[in-house]
Amino acid sequence: MDPAGFHVTGPLLPDCAPALSALVRRVFVRFEAPDYPPEGLNTFFAYTDPSLLSFAVRSGMLVVGGCYWEDRLIGAIALRDGTHISLLFVEAAWHRRGIGTALVEWAVKRMLTGRRASFDVTVNASSYARAFYEHAGFCATAEEQEKDGIRFIPMTRRIVV
Repeated sequence: MDPAGFHVTGPLLPDCAPALSALVRRVFVRFEAPDYPPEGLNTFFAYTDPSLLSFAVRSGMLVVGGCYWEDRLIGAIALRDGTHISLLFVEAAWHRRGIGTALVEWAVKRMLTGRRASFDVTVNASSYARAFYEHAGFCATAEEQEKDGIRFIPMTRRIVV
């Protein structure tokens, strides 16, 4: 167990989908949803539907790492296409305790497995998460964009092997 009292593990199994969905939606509603138009809310809630998340994990479309305190899921990261961070959410009470950073580092270690060449990790960051990603070594590659009501800033972090 990590000295801070939490541990990161993964990949998580499809049966994690209900807890993953609940965590992601809870954090989203608190920090991001107030700034989203109805279309963006519908898009986000459709993407984070528990049955769809379960299917995505089971089929390999998403690889999920989780951060636990005791037996409670308090943070999660989902990877798509090998090097794209699709979801990264941490319970509000656990913000600024290193959990997001630990999840990103878990993901990067996973991405490094078997690689012999440098690569880019990508994320479409919310404006709320931009400072976190910059602190984690990501740089914006374009201005804020919107697709299906979801506003995001494309960001990249170069990993040198």
